[in-house]
Amino acid sequence: MRSPPIHNSQVERSVTVAVVDGNPGTRRGLIRRLRQMPGICVVGEAGDPGEALTVASGRRPEVVVMDLRRIAPDGAEFLGRLARAAPQAGIVVL
Repeated sequence: MRSPPIHNSQVERSVTVAVVDGNPGTRRGLIRRLRQMPGICVVGEAGDPGEALTVASGRRPEVVVMDLRRIAPDGAEFLGRLARAAPQAGIVVL
């Protein structure tokens, strides 16, 4: 006997997120909060610009949440690099 088809409303989909913050305590706290939210899957974290680019391009999150001031004083230039490294990701700047 075949299983009935699964409709989109029956499938729980997670949004993949990477967290980027230069303060380890803040980063851990944000990750802890995100992991408590249904439908959120944290796939990576980074504490500096190099790590951020590596995580974004390697883990391919759908969303990157970051504190731009702590990561890159040259904010606009870094956001451009991040967008090129992970064109699939939406970027949320705190």
